Amino acid sequence: MSARLPPATADEGKADDAALPERAIQLAADVTFSAHALAEQPPFCAQPLRDGELRLWLLRPEWQLLSKEDAFARLSPFERKRAKCFPQPAIGKRFAVGRAVLRGILGGMLGVAPQALELADHESGRVTLGSPATAEPLEIAVAYAGIWILIGLSTQPLGLATAFSVGEAVDRDEQHRIRLASVAHAAGTLSAAGYLSQPLEEHAHRVHTHDAGSWRVLDLPMPGRQCVAALAAREMREVQASGWNTSVKLPPSAPAVSNTRAARHARDVEAGSGRGF
Repeated sequence: MSARLPPATADEGKADDAALPERAIQLAADVTFSAHALAEQPPFCAQPLRDGELRLWLLRPEWQLLSKEDAFARLSPFERKRAKCFPQPAIGKRFAVGRAVLRGILGGMLGVAPQALELADHESGRVTLGSPATAEPLEIAVAYAGIWILIGLSTQPLGLATAFSVGEAVDRDEQHRIRLASVAHAAGTLSAAGYLSQPLEEHAHRVHTHDAGSWRVLDLPMPGRQCVAALAAREMREVQASGWNTSVKLPPSAPAVSNTRAARHARDVEAGSGRGF
């Protein structure tokens, strides 16, 4: 299933970035969100990543894709030790499942046995691929929210951020904080946290920061009302998502413009959508 997000102005790009105020928001460029059933090696997994494409996996920390024995056989000695050192066994299991599946995905893409991959964990929370070397950049993002694991891959820097509420639902302020956190994660800095000053209504945003450049932010559809997530990347045209199903509300389709007057009005609105804060 696919959903189209509202398009931005046709000439949006690098030239516009230089003209933006230090803190600004614009509608993101047209984004396609395609959802697929969860599989460890979905049809698009073995294909090279295209420019502007981001691949996501959403899964539970369960032994549904592989057995516990197979999962731990994929992990490095450090990862196995780390999984057993969490104060709560459920958190250790979540880490083990997420890391084993990540290794399976990367192994399928690169044609390497999952256990032969060298992954490095950084204090910032980022995961990087040390070996094997790849012809194109390969960026990895992993995030956790309650019972959910989110994995993202791209050829460009990307960030994932999530929140899980023990109450009935995550409030709008928390959703806004998660958007900013995804930008900070992608940029490798916490300085993006003050760039936007009000909640935003649209599902896709373009964020301009004065020290980390421009980013696009997408609110990810998540199961239930207690979990929210956001994805940030430099460019975002296509999102291939595994693990999302019909019970998850996908981003809305772009409304059709019915007449010339409406089209002119829409262009005028888009042209003035950059707002400084």
